Amino acid sequence: AAAFVPPAKRVAVAAAKANRAGKRTQALRCDVQLVQPDDGSVLATGELITVPDGRSRLELVGEEGRDRYLRVGGRLDGTRDGLANAGPLRLPPLHLLQLGTSGDLQRALSVLGTSGNAIGLGHDDRVDAYVLGTRGSSALWIDMDELSAARIDLPGGTIVRLGKHRSYGSIVWPSSLRIEAEGTELRLDFDSVEPTKVDDTTFAREWLVR
Repeated sequence: AAAFVPPAKRVAVAAAKANRAGKRTQALRCDVQLVQPDDGSVLATGELITVPDGRSRLELVGEEGRDRYLRVGGRLDGTRDGLANAGPLRLPPLHLLQLGTSGDLQRALSVLGTSGNAIGLGHDDRVDAYVLGTRGSSALWIDMDELSAARIDLPGGTIVRLGKHRSYGSIVWPSSLRIEAEGTELRLDFDSVEPTKVDDTTFAREWLVR
């Protein structure tokens, strides 16, 4: 018999509850390392700031230069040493892990180009999941056991697999994320996660070229 698929709203309610329980429905600052998955070598280190309203930024500094990424909802821009950079996606929509209500979560999926009312089942990397959205387009995979985010699918075939959640003080956040895009694979490890404060300048587009 076919497995039972609950209504999308019920799964969104559970995911939002997990976000609240993990104390991540607030502005967060993370120290990160960009890692080559094959050998664990560190390619760059930097800082990520993310807030529940869909804005985030990531700065990575390595031998190739200083990369900056700015996400506002469904839009992602990047620069390398102040010049436009169309390199691999390194800043997925992590605010999906921060939204504290089912309505906000379902609306955020619609901004990313899929229906927050669509739901299916999926299996990936030994995780059985409820899939909110449209597989092959944008979707948020929710681990059936933990009812927390396990994977994010984006248009164009990009897959973001979230590492095991761990505690950073009072905040529960993935230990890493693995990004598969355009035939490449990179891993972003989280060394620390803490609450932070942001203002109107934090996500200004001018930051990309400063």
